[in-house]
Amino acid sequence: MHARDINSMYHPYHSKAMIQLKDIPENYEYCFESTDNCPKADSCLRALAAQAVLQSGTAKTPFMTCVHPCYTRRHASDGTCKHYRTNTPQRRAKGMTRLFDELPLKIAATVKERVIDSFSCRTVFYQCRNGERLITPEEQARIARIFRTAGIQHAPQFDGYEDTIVW
Repeated sequence: MHARDINSMYHPYHSKAMIQLKDIPENYEYCFESTDNCPKADSCLRALAAQAVLQSGTAKTPFMTCVHPCYTRRHASDGTCKHYRTNTPQRRAKGMTRLFDELPLKIAATVKERVIDSFSCRTVFYQCRNGERLITPEEQARIARIFRTAGIQHAPQFDGYEDTIVW
């Protein structure tokens, strides 16, 4: 099949935030399924990334990893596609340099140790603390739960927030 035939099979790109080729991670898994066969194709990062590649007429590499069309056709209609990635940005916290400032001294050390332990290792905690790594909603929820368990009435205060695409 020729490239122009492939391009005509797929609907135009439907996204509020334009995906640029430079933003697509290396070795990303693409999906070339159309909205005719997949009701979520216009909100799936894999399908939108594939559309961006098709529309640009270029690819980062000569080979791509793709979700097989037989798989998507079997799972798209019932919403069970395990490869679906939403294009809705996720709100992630950035930095927590003042997270423990308002805690009573009596419990601050214990709470801090529990928060550090909630990350995979101290390095990850400090990367998050310093804003070098964004804090996922799940990690934010764990920190909030640690605060509540310790009897702290106020929500954890992060330095800021960023809305990011989770590839």
